[in-house]
Amino acid sequence: MKYEMKTLFFQSDLVSSQWDTWVYYHDGTYYLYYLYEEKKRWEGFGLALSKDGICWEDQGIVLKASERMVSYLGTGSVWKAPDFDQTHTFICNYSEYQMIDA
Repeated sequence: MKYEMKTLFFQSDLVSSQWDTWVYYHDGTYYLYYLYEEKKRWEGFGLALSKDGICWEDQGIVLKASERMVSYLGTGSVWKAPDFDQTHTFICNYSEYQMIDA
């Protein structure tokens, strides 16, 4: 059986390497977040936007790791704040492996 190589769902041209992605849909737009790597392992995440979930416009890096990061940033998620109707605020959760002073 012969297999064809398929293209990725989304590949950023603005970073050298990317990893985990997570998507949030709101008001007609898909927001695709992706971990990226340039100098350190998974040092932040970028954002791409799409109206149809097929064609993406890369917004580039939207968050970089803190100065305390030791090894990597982890995958995240996005959701509406409990008071979204009043504040129009979203919450983004992600992990960061960092050194904590004792």
